Amino acid sequence: MMATNPETASWLKELSIDASGIWISLFLLLGVPLTLGLMASHRLPELTERIRKPLGKFSLIALLLFIVAGLIKERQLLTLGLLPTLLLVVLHNASGLFFGWITSVVMGVSERDRRAVMIEGGMQNSGLALGIIAVQFNSDLGMVTLASLWGIWHIVSGMSLAYLWRRKDARLLD
Repeated sequence: MMATNPETASWLKELSIDASGIWISLFLLLGVPLTLGLMASHRLPELTERIRKPLGKFSLIALLLFIVAGLIKERQLLTLGLLPTLLLVVLHNASGLFFGWITSVVMGVSERDRRAVMIEGGMQNSGLALGIIAVQFNSDLGMVTLASLWGIWHIVSGMSLAYLWRRKDARLLD
């Protein structure tokens, strides 16, 4: 590999991706839990309903801990130099939310469904990204940093939207 910019030459490295390894990681991180969850909800609907909220809270806490662990491990990277990267993360998230919203408005879906489309369009799975980075890319420093910023911002933006929507709904009920 040849670098044309001496300032960024050290960033270049050969990246070898094992496609079968990524598929196995995806299967283990997504496929197995999803299958088990669907089977449990089909065969044990009462239990599933009872544990839905606690598991939701657990998954949020687990994601936060996963992100915090990554940030602690790579704390030397937390500098003002990350602000441009954070800006890109925020703009990426905002564009996903916006395009989810505008698409659902154009399609004429209900507000409840519009909210779901926005969240799906704007929230990407940073926990999955961190898992794949850890398993497939040996916890590459730059990748971990970006995915951690990504995860933190998505929690902030998602919780902010949920808070605003909850307040809006409460005002409509009054």
